[in-house]
Amino acid sequence: MPLNEPCRRDIRRLRRRVGAAFRLAEPRVRLALRHHRTTRGGPMTFRRRPYLLPIYLDRSPERVFKKSVQCGISEFLIIDAFDSAARGLACLYVMPTQQKRDKFVAHRVTRAINASPHYRRLVRGGPGRANSARLKHFGDGVISFVGSNAENEFVEFPADLVIIDEVDRCNLNNLPLARDRLAASPHKLIAYASTPTHAEVGVAARYDESDAREWHVTCEHCGHRQPLDFFVNVARRTGDDEYELIDREWDGRAEAGRDVRVFCADCARPVDRLGEGEWVARYPSRPVAGYHISQLFVPTVSVARLWVDWGRALRNEWERQRFYNSLLGEPYAAGSTGLTADELLACADDYALPPRAERCTMGVDVGEWLHVRISDRPRPGVRRAVFIGKVKTLDRLDGLLDRYDVRCCVIDAQPEAMLVRKWQARHEPGRIWRCLYTDDDVRRPRKDAREGIVRVGRTASLDDSLEDILMRRNILPRNARTLDHGDYVAQMTAPRRQTVETPTGGRRTVWTRGAADHHRHADNYDKIASTLRQPDPATMVVTGARRRFPTGNGRLFRAA
Repeated sequence: MPLNEPCRRDIRRLRRRVGAAFRLAEPRVRLALRHHRTTRGGPMTFRRRPYLLPIYLDRSPERVFKKSVQCGISEFLIIDAFDSAARGLACLYVMPTQQKRDKFVAHRVTRAINASPHYRRLVRGGPGRANSARLKHFGDGVISFVGSNAENEFVEFPADLVIIDEVDRCNLNNLPLARDRLAASPHKLIAYASTPTHAEVGVAARYDESDAREWHVTCEHCGHRQPLDFFVNVARRTGDDEYELIDREWDGRAEAGRDVRVFCADCARPVDRLGEGEWVARYPSRPVAGYHISQLFVPTVSVARLWVDWGRALRNEWERQRFYNSLLGEPYAAGSTGLTADELLACADDYALPPRAERCTMGVDVGEWLHVRISDRPRPGVRRAVFIGKVKTLDRLDGLLDRYDVRCCVIDAQPEAMLVRKWQARHEPGRIWRCLYTDDDVRRPRKDAREGIVRVGRTASLDDSLEDILMRRNILPRNARTLDHGDYVAQMTAPRRQTVETPTGGRRTVWTRGAADHHRHADNYDKIASTLRQPDPATMVVTGARRRFPTGNGRLFRAA
């Protein structure tokens, strides 16, 4: 497949600029240009996307991509996996869930393979070779696609390259298991990519620990080299939640025939946002290569569209979160709320955890440790903690069942599905229930007695157990602050409640999967067990403040 002339020019220019380093990375660039087809079926091109070529040339062992949507990085990660496998490496490709993994492989990976004769030859069949949604032998190497929600999928796969896509939507507690797969490799390559959410976790935190590269363009008028910033080069703040365009000649009419212009921060003259530039590291001595990619230098997105979206962002917090996360590639949590340490510790009462109790319920979160919450019911609708802690094995749970006369236990059905099922089978029916969270809004647990499974909406159930705390219906011992060496309070307060966009373009509220939160889910499973024993009528309604759409004349937006 011949190279198009713009790409040939780019290759010649980069070969002159980086010399031998380009020859080392050139196979990945040529694989992209000669053989790859995008999701729209067209050939790859770097025309008007100069920010992508250095990324394709980068062979750093660890890379972080804090990115906007639709900026070309997902395509790069697929090509990176193909290139590595074709060279005989083993690649572990991590997606947030198994369901997302299946859709990603079907709509992105398999479609790319089917569109390329070269790829189809590399995925040839034969004894000992696989071509499934989970495992693909590609050339002399292999790519394993896994969901971060299933801990067992990480084991027994020695990897040379680990790609973790949509990091902020992954189960962060399991991600260290992915990195462990590199232990025996001489290459030890890893890449993290995601639109950011919170500044303290996920891809934003990793980017802050990297060399923090930003894409700089040079003003052809004054020579000033600068990173592009929407609030410096496009719009300026004129008051409280009031902004205006720097481009005074743009009146907001579609028939104007041109895009909103981007201006130099130094001489205030127009700059070409899609022109040549370079990645500049803020901390060049750091070993991790970090890239921040905004839609401000993506050619398929107009600046006028970004300006209109910013106008919507002044309407409410969710729109603002979408603007920062998805369009600017910056962390921002809209209306992010959660349990505070003070709210939790307000439930502490003057008693100590007893060594024994009667007629109790138990909740167990499954992970490297089994985090346990056991409660009795001093009065209807109230849970009082009699045990909060963690054990190493399922056999240790049997002793807790007897000591605290547990009548109903709800345990996390994943990720150790087989072990939990076998442990459940050792007990009388109806005493142990395996819990599966769902993405719906159903609050009442739905029991499948034949399978011993209870299903409940993840967000709705966490809302209900939160209300128990806020209404002081969850009683804790006097030493609650120091339980599990302080991890109890940290994990109970870790999840945040925020609004996210659904795949169909709607909105829904979810509890984030951020830092370790095992005690929070053990408490939630105990709440579900308590509901199964004696249903509580309590519900929780969450509302948000409304703001009117900003008014303006096309050049000015003012929030009301």
